[in-house]
Amino acid sequence: MSGGASTVQPECRSPGRAEGAGQWGGIWVWTRWWTTSPCPATRLGFAVQLKFLTWRGRFPRMRLELPPDAVEHVAKQVGVAASELGSYDFASRTAKRHRSELRDLTGWHECTMTDLVKLVSHLVDVIWHDERREEQVRAELLRQMRVDLIEPPTAAQVTTVIRSALHQADERAVAEVAARLVRAEGCPRRLDALVFTDLPAAATGPEDGAAGGGSVQQVVAPPGRHVRDV
Repeated sequence: MSGGASTVQPECRSPGRAEGAGQWGGIWVWTRWWTTSPCPATRLGFAVQLKFLTWRGRFPRMRLELPPDAVEHVAKQVGVAASELGSYDFASRTAKRHRSELRDLTGWHECTMTDLVKLVSHLVDVIWHDERREEQVRAELLRQMRVDLIEPPTAAQVTTVIRSALHQADERAVAEVAARLVRAEGCPRRLDALVFTDLPAAATGPEDGAAGGGSVQQVVAPPGRHVRDV
């Protein structure tokens, strides 16, 4: 992980005993990747980085982020004392090499510019016709990053992705409404009737509300929604 810049973090909590067995179990499957090291701290450090990655979708930056009961659980599977983790430096060259190996092993990867562009495009497709709440957009972004095995970028990059998606979604919604207005028969006259309140009623014509063009409310309604004429 690149140092210095803060990253967006999902909700952090210590897993319960039952949850810990599920989220932090199965270490034996990966045994062949760390038993070559004679150092207990190195084996345990590799193991907890792996399990934290699959649990939180990123690597831990320090031991304090690791739930003690989960560390104990992993240590038993690896066959070393949990206290050995105190000798593992998460900022060391060894830890960085472990992260590189784990990315190759699991398919997780650091967020690239290509990933950011794809994430923005995904968000626009999801939110353009309905959702505009930033917290919901952020939740969808985090969900998609887990699906794509993308480690969270910096907090500033996440904010940029969300704002860009909201802006592009607005533009797409406006373009869709404009296109529907152009296709609607007699729409300019009905818009004039809405905007210019002193426009004579006869100017709009009795046929404007008839079937074929639909009301302006129906034309500008989001796709999938039906608006009843008032």
